Amino acid sequence: MAFASTSHTKVDANSVQRALSECHPEGARELGELLAMARQAEEATVRRIAVLEEALAPTWDPRKDFDMTADRPKQDPGVCRLRVFIYNSATNQPRDPDGGLASFTHEDWSRKDPPSWTLRIQGTVDDTQRALGAKLTSFVSKIVIITKDETIIWDRRSYEGPDVDGIELKRTGNQEMAVRVLLFLDYKTPQYTLSQELTQLTGGTQQASLAGVIKKICEYARTRGGFLPGPHFAIKADAAIKKLFPSVGDSVSLSSLPDLCRPHLRPPKPIEVTHQLKLHCDWIDTETSYEICIETPHLLHTDLSKALHGQPSIAEARRQIEVADEQVSKILERIQHHIRRRNHMLAFANSPVEFLHAVLSSGSQAVPASWPLSSADDCFESRRPERDAVFFAQPWVPPATQRYLERSRRLGNHD
Repeated sequence: MAFASTSHTKVDANSVQRALSECHPEGARELGELLAMARQAEEATVRRIAVLEEALAPTWDPRKDFDMTADRPKQDPGVCRLRVFIYNSATNQPRDPDGGLASFTHEDWSRKDPPSWTLRIQGTVDDTQRALGAKLTSFVSKIVIITKDETIIWDRRSYEGPDVDGIELKRTGNQEMAVRVLLFLDYKTPQYTLSQELTQLTGGTQQASLAGVIKKICEYARTRGGFLPGPHFAIKADAAIKKLFPSVGDSVSLSSLPDLCRPHLRPPKPIEVTHQLKLHCDWIDTETSYEICIETPHLLHTDLSKALHGQPSIAEARRQIEVADEQVSKILERIQHHIRRRNHMLAFANSPVEFLHAVLSSGSQAVPASWPLSSADDCFESRRPERDAVFFAQPWVPPATQRYLERSRRLGNHD
């Protein structure tokens, strides 16, 4: 069967499958199963993406108009409020740190514990987060405490215990000092510190996620009528955008914005707090509180993988994808086997003598793996007829010989 193809001809899958069924019915059946498995895998992937989109915070679509002056809801479901309290207490502190009146007292300080102080960092969350089991260490990846003499680091990666509401540091000493506390937040969505140029373009935003930066740029373009019509979303590059991205032309596609913004993104800065260590007052007088707003996913404010792992739709989609992948792998293996077998038989049918000479001279005959060299005599030439006999006794030899004879009969060659 001859097929005429031009540059304007489009061959669909049905015609390919029909043509394949005429010359190789088994291969056509394998192709049909492979296409069916591919469709099932694609449908399962689409369903999983839909579930993820419903679980996460809705993203802004540039195709839809929005009101820039509309009031935002008072309580954003994607924001968690973390309140951090920092205070210290002191024990066994001398009344006169200078020791000027020590000689007039009868207290024996050698029999008492040395003076010490304890710094406490405690966090509380709202009722919704507390019901989900979130605590202070659920939102921080690292806490660094810097004193005059040392630096103490608490790292979540090296901490194997459960989440806690706070940590404390206890040291001996009777000197008041300023203690620096650095809180590195564990953002569920990666956050970045924006460069000065990008901060100016986004209206003063100093820290945001990559999606938030792209959203700010799109808002900047929409307020100035910078969206260009067409199937592919693009914005007009004005002087500010060209200054920020010197390599762009007159327009910027939305798909290229992530790569263009990455050079202007830096790791997020920690939250730095300076606590004045006081040793001669009650702990309540040393307490300071700070409120931190943290963006978290809508569904659960813990790890997204843990939040979505138990959903029936996600589990069913994951199971279908795994089954489809396994079936596709098996079908591909069978197709590769059929291709090798077909090439083998075609080479034998076209020129049997050359094919046999090439195979026997190269020594690449397919000997079963269960046939080991039982003795040293197997390596000598006297064992070659037996090896050749095993080679010619393979299942593909009789049909290949029959095809060769039929082909020779049609061509009138009875040699």
